[in-house]
Amino acid sequence: MTDYLEFYHALESYRMIDPIYYYVLELVEEQIAKSETKDRSLALFCIYFSLLSDGNVCMSLDSKILKEKWAKKVQSTRILLDETADFDKEKFNDMVAYSTSAIANGLNRITEKDLPEIIGEKKIFMVDAGWLYMMKYDIARLSIIDSIKRIFSYEGNASSSFSYKSCVKDDFSLSPGQEKAIVSGVNKNLIITGGPGTGKTTSILFLLLNLLSQKQDYDIYLVAPSGKASSRMKESIINGLENISESYKNAHVDIIATINNLQESTIHRLLGNDRETKGFLFNKEHQFAQNSLFVIDEASMIDICLFDSLLSAIPTGARLFMMGDKNQLPSVECGAVFNDLLRKPELKDNVIELDESIRFGKETKIYELASAINNGEALPVHSSDWRRASQFEIMPEAKQKPIFYFTVEDDKNEREEMETILQRWGGSFVSALQAEASGLSENDLNKLTEVFDHGEESKVLCAENEGARGIKTINDYMIRHFIDKTQSTSVDGYYAGELIMVTKNNRMLDLYNGDCGLLVTFENDPTLYYMVKKASQIVEKEGKEKDKIFKLGSFVFYPFRMITQKEIDFAYAITIHKSQGSDYKNILVILPRKKGHPLVNRQIVYTAITRTKGNTYIVASQEILEEARDTLIVRDTNVA
Repeated sequence: MTDYLEFYHALESYRMIDPIYYYVLELVEEQIAKSETKDRSLALFCIYFSLLSDGNVCMSLDSKILKEKWAKKVQSTRILLDETADFDKEKFNDMVAYSTSAIANGLNRITEKDLPEIIGEKKIFMVDAGWLYMMKYDIARLSIIDSIKRIFSYEGNASSSFSYKSCVKDDFSLSPGQEKAIVSGVNKNLIITGGPGTGKTTSILFLLLNLLSQKQDYDIYLVAPSGKASSRMKESIINGLENISESYKNAHVDIIATINNLQESTIHRLLGNDRETKGFLFNKEHQFAQNSLFVIDEASMIDICLFDSLLSAIPTGARLFMMGDKNQLPSVECGAVFNDLLRKPELKDNVIELDESIRFGKETKIYELASAINNGEALPVHSSDWRRASQFEIMPEAKQKPIFYFTVEDDKNEREEMETILQRWGGSFVSALQAEASGLSENDLNKLTEVFDHGEESKVLCAENEGARGIKTINDYMIRHFIDKTQSTSVDGYYAGELIMVTKNNRMLDLYNGDCGLLVTFENDPTLYYMVKKASQIVEKEGKEKDKIFKLGSFVFYPFRMITQKEIDFAYAITIHKSQGSDYKNILVILPRKKGHPLVNRQIVYTAITRTKGNTYIVASQEILEEARDTLIVRDTNVA
């Protein structure tokens, strides 16, 4: 390998770098003076861009630390490439040798002194305390640190006499952690962390009841990174009102009405779109009102730049309650801000950790496995628990939330064995959807709910996009085997009963990344509609309107012709990343088969298995689960 461009193109061919960084690399090259070490300096920027693709924010300029970090990435990439038929090992080794030389001999060039045209204030990059940052990430990092200081400096002086026991039904109680949140949140802004079913949103409900009993003029915002997560948060809060006594409801009609009328939003929709600046309407210069109260859910999913934009728009003195699961996967984009905040010593009095799960009691198999994974302990599964694909079957639901383990060991027959599993899964959960979703009656809300719930009853969760164990292969299999394409449809190539996920924000349609639903038709109407469960921001009137957007009950229906096909994916199988904030009665978790795979880690397995409300089926192996337990995603961010 002779120069940095050859090195860059090698990284690109191995999918180790996002091609967008090529244009940034060109800007860097223009500013670096010619020298003997120019190629090595540019190669180091290639390495930095490659590490950004893994979610890191910065790169250490300590050769020992960087060498170790890069070696891990190279090794995991080699494992992936070994599976491909055209893998050129000699070329790959040449690339590795070139990068090793660059790390050993080029780091002394990346300093503000040596590269003044690109590094330093108001330039493309920043070096701070031995770390290299793209300027936008350093700005976001420092801005978050500043925002956290001012927002969490809030100290109220309210003396609350509120007791949750005075407003609930006799058989209801809260955990000590939830009680602490209700009391502490009156005078402090909080970060509440806990796994699924530990009562984070229940804590928020009672905290709101407490705060609204003292002051009712808050502008309350329920916010999450995806449409589905925000809708689920609101639904959970509203459902919590079932535990409130009728006497309390009758005595506090206004407070209950405020809770019932809360509006949820994605972060992007909340901040708004400024068409002139192409930025957000609400920002550091134009913040929300000081009487605002923000509830942010699924905060672990928020990347560093979006986190900065959101916090910058929150004024000093506003109320903020942030929720998330510290053990879940970090954001898809750069950063791991939520976990960084949990580690900040100055926030220790603002953090409430809930550890008593209602959904996963200590007697459940999911609790046992999740606990062992997170704590690096011996797994509650042994080699004798694993069965072959030919033995796969759908089991009756059980209170213990059981886990069934299956392995595909024969590389030659992997596709055939995977198809055995998918055939039985689809036969149980997918095959009837097309008939059920066709010719619906607009007057039968119970049937609409039943059809939608059937579509959300099960989900295949994959770590990978490609390959025999990837979502593309599995979604294609479900379409080919369980959709009758002889049926007439108003949109070519799409049919009633197909499960669809929105993958890009569309403010005009009020559809956002993560919104999930299915395609349906109505009697005497050939139009194909996309059915989503959400509060509509663009439709107020209830009732069906042919070939227009309308709502029926808690569902919104879009003529599918309005939705750009580039903004959606089939959703019989989704990535584990995309599953965050969701839960299903039955999940099929499919993990990579090779040890050392970059998507075999603790957060992947924990996030996947805790999406269940019932039965869990895992396709992996004992060795893969043990490796996942021992592998923790660590991102370089320097927010904490």
